[in-house]
Amino acid sequence: EMQQDVIDFLNDSTQKGAYAMMSNRDVGDNFFEDRMGENEIVYFDVTYTAGRRKKNEDGTHSAKKAREILIFCY
Repeated sequence: EMQQDVIDFLNDSTQKGAYAMMSNRDVGDNFFEDRMGENEIVYFDVTYTAGRRKKNEDGTHSAKKAREILIFCY
């Protein structure tokens, strides 16, 4: 719900001339792509090394690969 509020702000035509951005993890469900209007989305690969580590079968942990998005209007 809060993400949708930020997207609504980015898409609000009265905000033209203002800079705004949002960063989030992309889970591949097109949530952001389906809602972003004319705003720009940049994708970048990251590796989580703290917090969201992947647990291996042997009980050890390894870094988890992910894709982040940066959405902005200007």
